[in-house]
Amino acid sequence: MKTKTNKTLYGKNISGIFTIGSGIITISPETIKYFAENIPQIGIITTKSIGLNPREGYSEPVLCQFDFNGIYYRNAVGLTNPGIDEWIKQIKDVYPLLKNKFLLSSIFAQTPDEFAIIAKKLIGHTDGIELNLSCPHAKGYGMVIGSDANLVSEIIKAVKNASHLPVYPKLSPNINNLSEITIACEETGADGIVAINTVGPKETIEKHSGEPILSNKVGGESGWGIKNKAISCIELIRSNTNLPIIGMGGVSSTDDVRDFFKAGANYIGIGTSLVGMSSGDIQNYFKVIENDIENGTNNAIKHLNTQALMEYKPFTIKNVEYFGKDLFILNFNEELECKPGQFVFTWIPYKKEKPFSILQNKPLSLLIRKIGEHTNELYNLKSGDVLMIRGAYGKSFTKQENKAIVLIGGGTGIAPLFFYSQKYPNDYIKFYIGASKIDDINWIDKKFIKDSWVISIDEPNKPGKIVIDIENDIQLLEKEGNSETLYYVCGPDPMMEAISKKLTKHVKKNRFFFSLEKYMKCGVGLCGSCYSKNGLRTCVDGPMLNDVDL
Repeated sequence: MKTKTNKTLYGKNISGIFTIGSGIITISPETIKYFAENIPQIGIITTKSIGLNPREGYSEPVLCQFDFNGIYYRNAVGLTNPGIDEWIKQIKDVYPLLKNKFLLSSIFAQTPDEFAIIAKKLIGHTDGIELNLSCPHAKGYGMVIGSDANLVSEIIKAVKNASHLPVYPKLSPNINNLSEITIACEETGADGIVAINTVGPKETIEKHSGEPILSNKVGGESGWGIKNKAISCIELIRSNTNLPIIGMGGVSSTDDVRDFFKAGANYIGIGTSLVGMSSGDIQNYFKVIENDIENGTNNAIKHLNTQALMEYKPFTIKNVEYFGKDLFILNFNEELECKPGQFVFTWIPYKKEKPFSILQNKPLSLLIRKIGEHTNELYNLKSGDVLMIRGAYGKSFTKQENKAIVLIGGGTGIAPLFFYSQKYPNDYIKFYIGASKIDDINWIDKKFIKDSWVISIDEPNKPGKIVIDIENDIQLLEKEGNSETLYYVCGPDPMMEAISKKLTKHVKKNRFFFSLEKYMKCGVGLCGSCYSKNGLRTCVDGPMLNDVDL
């Protein structure tokens, strides 16, 4: 049976009936632009929640998988955002979106006046406003406000008075007066309703350490486990209003989409079910859903990533090697199945977790520079200590048959290239290494160095400048008929930018790749924090990316 869909929203024609829930993936102007331009099924682009002032949010871990037999996750990000003034500076580069896209800007605040101030500032920078009245884990915000019908009414009135923009309150599944709240929304001028936000909050205990995973200890639940709750909430909301409903909460298959329509939803939000998917995977997933809707099939369910993506495993430290004041290698007893270019997250319970490239995998070794709180904790670990590790993540370097490889690295970016050079010793023809000081390369055993290794230390009066004449060598390689040579580059951004300029002069862009080191929080593609300038997420689309702006 075909499902009827409505491709208009507040009088605007939109390309599709879907959105991605607030706070997932489309958190930056770059990812918003990418998804608006590349996925026609997503007609509504929802931003992360923006507040009046900047908010750092919670430290990692901010996302965890609490059941490894499917899509069962909890999160506590903490309403991380740059503040409304900075957000407007950022979003102006991509808004207005394509004419058939509706930008729904999620906002949060503590008082009606604050909501009104934010809404007024958004005039001319969005198509509509989502009121976050449902976040379950940020004190003083979200669900606390959204459970008071009088306060909800005051907020909606204040926002409507401050702005002509359509308003969509996002409601909580964790309140016992949902009917009252729904009626209050309609009576005070809401233009639609978004339902639901995450369920909870609840705690997730890691099985090996016995400690809570999330830095906030508790987080809102999303994924398969909340679908029935979402359906019942939407049915209750629909029984109290004729307003348009953007329904979400555990949607993963096309049959789920049909269930949400039957419950009363007009549009569908999908979020956690996109876990582990690259941007290309997501494009294909929505194409399949669209085809399913037209043909009464349910093939999209085959494209879900239901693996144990965020399971921690204990690794015991064999020894720690120190090089200079800040560089060190953690050597473990255990091996890890992975490929060159991938990365892992290290976690110390009650401390932050951070991602690191893999130096070797049999046994596992990590090359780390001490630059902050977490790396300082790692620096002080000793033989016999146990570290929790999850992964490996990301796309690996591609092993290309019958193609020469040139490796170019600097800093701790040498690690994944070193891994590649040891796994595929006959594949690369040159390995260029730039270092700021001798300590940065002292860890490289001379037995590994071949004639093809070119190592250079920065000139003392030119810190950060690689003095190897790479450009001349590139020209020679190209002239010698190596037109299929691939270049893998990994290191600090200034180094990669310099190398990119040199490569662009002589090599087609489809033949050089950069390993981008962006700020990663989850590693499985949901938080969106590791976006590139092209809108790709380095944790699932990379970290090795081709033809990308650095």
